[in-house]
Amino acid sequence: MQQPAPQQRPAQPAPTPAVPEFDPFADNSAPPTWLSSDGSEPKPAAPPKPPSHLGRNIAIIGGGLVVCAGLIGAVVIGLSKSGDSEEVAQPANTPVTEAPAQPAIDENWCEPTNSGNVAVGNGPGGTASGPDVIFAFHYAYYVERDGIKAAEYGYPGIYNADELQAAADQEPPAEYCLTITEQEPNVYTLERETRIGSRIIGATKSDVITVPDRYNQYYIYALTPVEGG
Repeated sequence: MQQPAPQQRPAQPAPTPAVPEFDPFADNSAPPTWLSSDGSEPKPAAPPKPPSHLGRNIAIIGGGLVVCAGLIGAVVIGLSKSGDSEEVAQPANTPVTEAPAQPAIDENWCEPTNSGNVAVGNGPGGTASGPDVIFAFHYAYYVERDGIKAAEYGYPGIYNADELQAAADQEPPAEYCLTITEQEPNVYTLERETRIGSRIIGATKSDVITVPDRYNQYYIYALTPVEGG
């Protein structure tokens, strides 16, 4: 015998919340729950504070000061070392040695003179006499440094102009003075003194023979150094 199916109970409706009875004469000023306890509107929440840059700025400034201090210290140390090196590099004071005084130049040295049989000088000379042609030869050789011109004061065939020029080019830029002493007609003793500034650098002695041509122009025929002169 079949059992009858159990009957399902209808679902119970959800309880309805009790709504307080509204009394129009009662004190209905109680604030709603969304008001603050003191009755005023709640203040809106303060906006979040932006992250403070003060600490970061202080850190940056502090770091900058440290770097600047390091740079200043490095510069000071560098300057100090530089100053020390400059002081070390300075040479010690050395006593100044004065050069020995040079003897005064004799302004009357080689003053031209012609007395009797002695002629002194260093002028350009000429061909009018034996002493004149001796002066002319030495002037062309030592002053003008002209080998061709010097050779022209020699008797034809006596001197080679190229050889005289080569020798003249080797002579130092010095002054000279000639003292010509006549031993007999057309025979002379020649003394030559050479100096640079006030210092005598050489003295030689030679025998010189001169000859005139038919026009009475004189030429050097021989100029022979004297040994020990």
